[in-house]
Amino acid sequence: MSGDTVTSVNGLQFTNDNKFCYIYSGAVDIKQTFPPKTILEFQTNSEYIVGKVVLGRNDVSSDDIVLFVDYNNETIGAFASTNYTDAADQDIEIIVPPFTTVKLAARNLSADTDRECYGLFTGKVGMPQRVGNLND
Repeated sequence: MSGDTVTSVNGLQFTNDNKFCYIYSGAVDIKQTFPPKTILEFQTNSEYIVGKVVLGRNDVSSDDIVLFVDYNNETIGAFASTNYTDAADQDIEIIVPPFTTVKLAARNLSADTDRECYGLFTGKVGMPQRVGNLND
């Protein structure tokens, strides 16, 4: 398998065999403002994805950060990172159904101070089974 990737129109990167995908937000400053700041957003097509979301921090503080995961503009989960005193990443496992718009947003709950965060999503791509293709 080569290291080539294919960029989709929605920002996801797929390996050339379409078995894995990923998207990275880069550094995003978040504050205590509402609504939460969007870190990254993508959409699935006919595939489903079993993956991990990482909310990482580029700075060290004890601020409490919350990550919101939305499917099709509905929040499916809010994951708090409390008393965050180091820059260790935290993985959240999710399954993304076909034809779903996924948005990851974050909010600083402790102070109205910029906190530099990033979002990363990596996953294994699955396709619906087809008749005659049951061994995949």
